[in-house]
Amino acid sequence: MIPNWRVPMIRGLLCGLMIVFLSHQAHSAKPITGEQIHQTLSGNSLKRRQQLLDQLMYVETLDGRQSSALAEFVAISLREENQLTGPDLQALYLLQRADDSSHVSTFENGLSHVDPRAVQLSLDGLARLKPDAVFDKLPQLTQHQAYKSSYGFRRAVIETVAAYGAESSIEFLIDQLPSLDGQLEYLTVLHLQRLTGQVFTNSADDWKKWWSSVGPDDRGPPTEQQQKQIAQQKLIGQWNGAVPEFFDMPLFAKKIVFIIDNSASMKSTLEGEMRIERAQKELSEAIEKMAPDVQFNIIAFNHRIETWQRSLQPANSSAKAAAVQYGYALAPFGKTASYDALSLGLSFDPNTELVVFLSDGKPTAGTIVEPLIILQAIWKQNLFQRTSIHTLGIDTRDETEEFMEYLAEQNYGMYTKIR
Repeated sequence: MIPNWRVPMIRGLLCGLMIVFLSHQAHSAKPITGEQIHQTLSGNSLKRRQQLLDQLMYVETLDGRQSSALAEFVAISLREENQLTGPDLQALYLLQRADDSSHVSTFENGLSHVDPRAVQLSLDGLARLKPDAVFDKLPQLTQHQAYKSSYGFRRAVIETVAAYGAESSIEFLIDQLPSLDGQLEYLTVLHLQRLTGQVFTNSADDWKKWWSSVGPDDRGPPTEQQQKQIAQQKLIGQWNGAVPEFFDMPLFAKKIVFIIDNSASMKSTLEGEMRIERAQKELSEAIEKMAPDVQFNIIAFNHRIETWQRSLQPANSSAKAAAVQYGYALAPFGKTASYDALSLGLSFDPNTELVVFLSDGKPTAGTIVEPLIILQAIWKQNLFQRTSIHTLGIDTRDETEEFMEYLAEQNYGMYTKIR
């Protein structure tokens, strides 16, 4: 399992594997100079502009001249565009790869842009640089229209504030905790524990009482002993509210999509139990324990994609009964269209908090089969939505296990190996 503290704080980082995947292209071409970037981005050819930005996606770190030319283009876009275009956003994303901190003002300007996607990418840049002068602007983003309507936007704000690790960060997180639920409530508690060394769970009153009773010297960072206590803590049983589990993985989210591999290999048995039978049992128990305010759906996939419902459904008694019946009716056959299932799972609701992806094999069918291209496509689809993808691999190993691990790590999730 990949522990939560290893999940990247700076959202939007392109997977290193994507760079490796086509690195021969970068090596075979001449380095892109700052002057080339300036000329191409200021020119009239949209095709050449896009080609240049795509080439820069394979450059891991931008030097001063490259990033300055990119920052000039981004600054103009932020001034002139109400809704940024794809190239505008791509350039802003790439600016995070500058090898220095000279572009803080660009990210700061992005915080006030009307396009919430620009704000999210600017937050990512600030989370990496952590300039003290900009921190006071971050709590103000709770008044942004997108903060109430977009899960991904709220997550970006909370994660960036937490990345600073200051006393003001802790105070902000404690203040926000009563208004949060689901996955964001869980993540906020994890941040508070990491920053303070305290083991309170989601009781906002406990956090507020502790904060008001201790002085600055006792507010963090945690000691080595406190870090051990946090690592050993079991949130199940202490959390205020129902927390279902799926293969011992707690599910805190309020909007969940289960994606269950239903290919022929799920017929394989261990000690007389088929893989699909174990999955059906775990799925049934998780659904039964869901609170009524949870919304969920199920995708079963082999070389075809089948959904239980067309949209997320409230976890009332009738929906639970129907979902459990659907799960137990699954009969494995065919190949494994992982990408199509994942892409659909992210598409039901832009505010989906968690996708649970269970599979026992590598992708062998569907729109995209190559694992590295799947990683790239899902990363791109999830860049602003920021849904956590928890992956569970049944008897996975080698390249298949690496695929499942990277899929989770790139998408704010955890990987669990089963058996």
